[in-house]
Amino acid sequence: MLEYLSARGEIAITGRLGSERTWDLAHRVHPKDPPVLSTEEAIRIRAEKRLRSLGIARQAALGRNFSLAEHMGTANQPSPRALESVAVPVEVEGVAGKWVADPGLLKREFEGRAAALSPFDRLIHDRRRLLDLFGFDYVLEIYVPPAKRRWGYYVLPVLDGDRFIGRFDAKVDRETSTLRVPAIHMESGTSAKDVKTVEGQLHELADWLGLDKVAVQRRVK
Repeated sequence: MLEYLSARGEIAITGRLGSERTWDLAHRVHPKDPPVLSTEEAIRIRAEKRLRSLGIARQAALGRNFSLAEHMGTANQPSPRALESVAVPVEVEGVAGKWVADPGLLKREFEGRAAALSPFDRLIHDRRRLLDLFGFDYVLEIYVPPAKRRWGYYVLPVLDGDRFIGRFDAKVDRETSTLRVPAIHMESGTSAKDVKTVEGQLHELADWLGLDKVAVQRRVK
């Protein structure tokens, strides 16, 4: 019922108490006197925000009502509006098909880092896009019977720069202040340096959780 009322615009989320969402009447949550947008403008703004959060995507990810062609000039040449404020058509080397990118990001230099990602991170959310761009096959196995799991219950992928180098399943043992890791799964072609990077992420996670130790049961490559 709450989801239905939210979809109708009658209520809105105000925050969270633990894992539970808190709600209120929509008119008490949203700004008063919001600007009135045309349907075309609303579709364009939504597409811009989606692309900004993704960086690069298939055009379909920008919404079924958004068409880059509508923002193109004659002879299929991008208009300044399309190039500067909506999306830039790009190609990804080694990946078939067409993509669009956030024009603002194309002007920035890339500086990668290592990070253990949540299974719900935006980079992980679209499994098809993840596989196309990084060759990384990921499945969240929370609802898979234990005997059929390949990776584990709650597996965190590890990104290093522009490569996914591994993943690990981890459980918190508060009684012994230990982050227990049933398995680390390294990607094909990774090195001993990559293994150290993953282990470093384990210790960073343990520190963030306020745990004293990390216990790894096995490593799989």
